[in-house]
Amino acid sequence: MNTSYAADAELRRSRILAATIAHVPFDGWTWRAVAAGTKDAGYAEAEAHLAFPGGIRDVVAAYSDRLDRRMLEALDARADEMRTFRMRDRIAFALRVRFESASGERETLRRMASFLALPENCGLGTKLLWSTVDRIWRAAGDRSTDFNYYTKRGLLAGVVGTSALYWLADQSEGYMNTWAFIDRRLDDVLRLGSLPHRVGAWVEEKAGGLFRRRPGFRPWTATRSWTRRPAAGPAGTGPTASAGPSPADSPVPTPAGTPSDRPHDPTLRL
Repeated sequence: MNTSYAADAELRRSRILAATIAHVPFDGWTWRAVAAGTKDAGYAEAEAHLAFPGGIRDVVAAYSDRLDRRMLEALDARADEMRTFRMRDRIAFALRVRFESASGERETLRRMASFLALPENCGLGTKLLWSTVDRIWRAAGDRSTDFNYYTKRGLLAGVVGTSALYWLADQSEGYMNTWAFIDRRLDDVLRLGSLPHRVGAWVEEKAGGLFRRRPGFRPWTATRSWTRRPAAGPAGTGPTASAGPSPADSPVPTPAGTPSDRPHDPTLRL
């Protein structure tokens, strides 16, 4: 019974959303468009409130999810072809599929961009963008769970956002200018992702060479003795008179399971 009710509710949401999209180019993402779409779908307006209890924001979120699912279905149909691509090309291909699948609804997407640009909707826009880039990465085969999970999605979010705006204004044949724009942005991300590794390697090379030229040098990370002041007392009773190193002079142990024990990928791998 519950399964049947959920299926009916999902079908109602889908039909109302599909009918609403036809009115958005004229009325924008407003409840007026939803009410007209609900009537076209053969439902009472009260059922639209049941289907989208969060109001127009729920409708916009459902539309974004609809676009993402359409993209994933197209990528699944070409999964064998995608396996032959390197990761960077999988991302570019997924973005191209995302835009091509929505090419007949560009005016609807323009209205959506304007809606999400409003200050009160910025949070929703960020949430929807993050959902899209996460689905793109997962469809491309990314399974990272460390800090790279956030780095990859954060960098790709900038590419998706700027590429979407470029695509909405692109008048070139077959959107060739947009595909070239995406390639350039992904190349920029690759260079940016490798920058911390290059800087870290340079610092390690210079600093390590300086330390190695000083015989007997002990890095500060190997001891905590610099945090301890000698205790005042009679001659021969100070810290130097004790036999053996004090606990403070021993290397600081690293607890098991800390990030230093886990494999680290210093670069963004696309």
